[in-house]
Amino acid sequence: VSLDKITEDYEVVFNKFSPSLEKSFFNKEAVKKILKIIVDLNEGYRIPLILRDLQDYSYREISELTEKPIGTVKTNIHRARKIIKEKLKAYK
Repeated sequence: VSLDKITEDYEVVFNKFSPSLEKSFFNKEAVKKILKIIVDLNEGYRIPLILRDLQDYSYREISELTEKPIGTVKTNIHRARKIIKEKLKAYK
């Protein structure tokens, strides 16, 4: 999954991880920060998160692609979202 693909979906990324921010704060700098956090996640968190939240894969599809149990996929996505939200608090 390329960073270019993620960048194409920047509004989805922003809305997914910063829904409490007002639209007036929506700008490329905020998106860059979110994308940097996503890119810096370890692969085990990053790939399932991107597949689920940006490419709309089902948990089952992600499980099959990554060869991980569905429970592990769900846990890793949850942890990735938590990391992103915690790191975004530092930017507020």
